[in-house]
Amino acid sequence: MAAEAMGYLASLVKIPTSHFNKPSAIKSAMDSMFTYLVESQNLYEIALGHNHPQTADTQTKVALAYMETGQFETASLWMRRAFRTFYTVFGDGDDLT
Repeated sequence: MAAEAMGYLASLVKIPTSHFNKPSAIKSAMDSMFTYLVESQNLYEIALGHNHPQTADTQTKVALAYMETGQFETASLWMRRAFRTFYTVFGDGDDLT
């Protein structure tokens, strides 16, 4: 599935910042990672729908990526979106919610 491929590309792009010698190279790698992650999430949403566990899992990965870069407001929005999806799919009695 194309969405899985985008997710794998995002993880491949995530290289430790110590491997870069210029700030512009770090920014370029991070931009690529976010692009692949969000594209992966969009593909899952199109293929599986808004209320699917895989869609929510990908939304969580996007949130965690934003958290790692210190963009907490954006991460919070993605995490809330993932929680809503998990809640809709599994209900309030599940361990995930």
